[in-house]
Amino acid sequence: AANVRLEREVVERRRAEEVLRASEERFRALFEEAPIGLHEIDRDGVLLRVNAAECALLGYNCGEIEGRPVWELVATEEREQSRKDIRAKISGQKAIVPFVREYVRRDGQRIAVEIHEKLIRDQDDNVQGIRSALLDITDRRRIEGELRSLTAELEARVRDRTHELMQSNEALQQFAYSASHDLQEPLRMVTSYAKLLEKRYQN
Repeated sequence: AANVRLEREVVERRRAEEVLRASEERFRALFEEAPIGLHEIDRDGVLLRVNAAECALLGYNCGEIEGRPVWELVATEEREQSRKDIRAKISGQKAIVPFVREYVRRDGQRIAVEIHEKLIRDQDDNVQGIRSALLDITDRRRIEGELRSLTAELEARVRDRTHELMQSNEALQQFAYSASHDLQEPLRMVTSYAKLLEKRYQN
């Protein structure tokens, strides 16, 4: 009976291991084949895994960036803040919310990246690192900047045109007043002669 129970446990454990292995393979495939940049960092901010989409986005081979601190890939002026933010999130002092950070590609080009993160926890619920999804929003930012510029230009044109119309309206009002005054003078003369004629020939 003990042998049968032991054999059953071994079979169940093997089944569980196969299910776990299949699950891990599915996750690995999803991670690697995702169309957006994905990476995982450990508690020290070191890149453990980077998918092909992120490597293509940054212009590196995966082997060139795995093992490096993630803040080495961001713009120089944002590195210290990146380091502080990672430590604060790992320790639970800062909330996990989407944010934007500037990364620098291998060729030196800066790109704006929107980052969505999730804490990686072990079976005892201890934080082991952070998994991040990176969305390139460089074009979106450029278009938003162009729209802001066009909106400001349009508003300036509207202000200028409104000012011109107000000046034109004032000129028209002055002309109308002057024309009205000038047209009243002949009428006064006609009225005056009419009164003289009436006075002289009223009978």
